[in-house]
Amino acid sequence: MDELQAARELLGVDEHATRDEVQRAYRAAAKRHHPDAGGDAQMFAAIERGYRKLTAIAPLARRHPYLDLLKSDPQIPRVVASERPTQRSTRSRPAFSTVLAKHLAHH
Repeated sequence: MDELQAARELLGVDEHATRDEVQRAYRAAAKRHHPDAGGDAQMFAAIERGYRKLTAIAPLARRHPYLDLLKSDPQIPRVVASERPTQRSTRSRPAFSTVLAKHLAHH
């Protein structure tokens, strides 16, 4: 059996697990098998090794299954940040140093 597959089975995660999912599974398994809680030290060490291997390759976040389809569909309009309308205040503000100088002058 592959080392990664063994680590996944040990932690109870699938091959598409994110780092957050791996971390949650690790914490639950470590809590159950920690030597200070009456668990086996060898099992705890195996869980630790598996966690390190899986977090090294696990993606940060799960991709949405339709994301690639949306990117390739030319019919779906795209909104770019520079195309969005912005509302800017027409009133200009004085610099902080100016406000502070006026405040200190009055006191």
